[in-house]
Amino acid sequence: MQPAPLMLLFVSSALAHPFLLDCTRELEVGGAPIMGVPPIAASDATVRVYRGDPSDPESQVLFDGDQYYRDDILTIEYDTAFGYHKQLRATGGATFGNGQSCTPTIDHKELNQLLVMSAASGPVTLWAGSASSQLGPVGVSPKLTLTLGTSPPSLPPSPFAPPAAPSSVAPCAPPSMPPF
Repeated sequence: MQPAPLMLLFVSSALAHPFLLDCTRELEVGGAPIMGVPPIAASDATVRVYRGDPSDPESQVLFDGDQYYRDDILTIEYDTAFGYHKQLRATGGATFGNGQSCTPTIDHKELNQLLVMSAASGPVTLWAGSASSQLGPVGVSPKLTLTLGTSPPSLPPSPFAPPAAPSSVAPCAPPSMPPF
């Protein structure tokens, strides 16, 4: 093999590693090869979406088909035993803390990122990919899609709020007294 094609093969292989995965590269099960192999489904992978802090028992977990609101800043968690090179993806105008539709590839077992919904419109789909090594396939999580809600849910009244003013109801007539 001549040096130029060998160098081109080396460079293209290096750019296909998960720790260098650019947001513009496809990350789909069976899609364009990464490290020379099409990505596979990571059945153990879990993408969780929270409205609020995940450590707060009052935070709301969002599931596939649930609604998001334009003022939401959601927390996205990704956990899988399938590798340490992880990247989250979003569509529909939602952006991560870096202002992009994907996170930088991060080398941790769990991945937690904020997702800003203010520029989102229509359905927002979330998913992630991860690789366990530079030699194996990239695993892709199942996708989760949120739809745009029209208004945030109303909060229950505060227990410290004053009671509502009584309505104007005609007073009851006193009971009639029997004659003596």
